[in-house]
Amino acid sequence: MGSEFFKHPAKRLDREFRAMGADRVERTSANVTYRFPDGARRLVPTNITAGKARLILRSMQDRYGATNFDPLGFTEKRPGAPVIDLERLSTSEHARERFDLMRRQADLTFQEVLIALRAPTRVLWATNHAAWLYVGDRIAVSAVTDSTGFACIRTVLWTSQELWDQNPRPEKGERL
Repeated sequence: MGSEFFKHPAKRLDREFRAMGADRVERTSANVTYRFPDGARRLVPTNITAGKARLILRSMQDRYGATNFDPLGFTEKRPGAPVIDLERLSTSEHARERFDLMRRQADLTFQEVLIALRAPTRVLWATNHAAWLYVGDRIAVSAVTDSTGFACIRTVLWTSQELWDQNPRPEKGERL
């Protein structure tokens, strides 16, 4: 499912918008126009990128409420995922803050992070993070590697909407 969303972000938006009650009012080879229940209209290019589609989806979810969003939706299976060398690994400040928040919210353990990195259930390429997602049971670890094999964990994400709902991020401006 994630791969389909990556390859066809306009189709993903179509599905999400219709779940929010929107109707397609005009379709051309270049665009699709949607009308929402409150009369608002939204034009979506048929060749929209995954990153732009995600931004549009978030803004519409802010306005009309989120549908059941797949946190791993803008990903694809791709060959060549590097094996993470735990001896050559660092974490970003953001990843440390996310881990601490998730630990406080839902008892996330460092062992879960290690298992996701060393024995993932699957590894996906995340276009919106420009990084590999090493997916475990509850979490996905977003990591990038350089040409020498040194890896950096960029962030840690919940793998399901249910986990996001139970453990939301603080509002912008609040401390993690």
